[in-house]
Amino acid sequence: MWQSISIRGSKDNSKFALLFLLLLSACQLREIELPQKIELPFETIEQREFSQYEPRDPGVMICSRREEVDNLGDLIKVDAKAQLRKLDYETSFALIVFQGRKPDDGYGVQIERAERDGNVVNIFARFQAPKPGLERHPIVTSPYHLIQARRIESAAQVITFNLIVDETLIVSVSHKIQ
Repeated sequence: MWQSISIRGSKDNSKFALLFLLLLSACQLREIELPQKIELPFETIEQREFSQYEPRDPGVMICSRREEVDNLGDLIKVDAKAQLRKLDYETSFALIVFQGRKPDDGYGVQIERAERDGNVVNIFARFQAPKPGLERHPIVTSPYHLIQARRIESAAQVITFNLIVDETLIVSVSHKIQ
């Protein structure tokens, strides 16, 4: 059965205030843990102007297991593939950013930073283009930057990799990190 509380006079007000303080002290405020962005340290394995990557659009490829290295075919040099075969995939994974096919030289890719936010890895890169007025050579290029990055967790999970260039999402790829 509900009772109504009427507040009359200072004696009743102090009882109400005491009751309010007791209720307030019984409630515990808890901080909500929001996912934090974690900077992913990485090292360059290879960065070149030429590859066999054919699409004109930028792309991202991930290697999280030794078996995936063979899927790269001729996209990277033999020395880089040898390094990927030696990589400790329990603690690291490899990632390649391709700029896409270009009609001449002077283009390039620079991965500047990578950060993880939950199940998303944002890759911040810079695409270089030839400077106006400089001599260009009419040779098809396909620049890329290959890095190895440290894994944050060891459990298998699907991660979304977002390539961001000039604050614009260029491509998004999901990959199961095992």
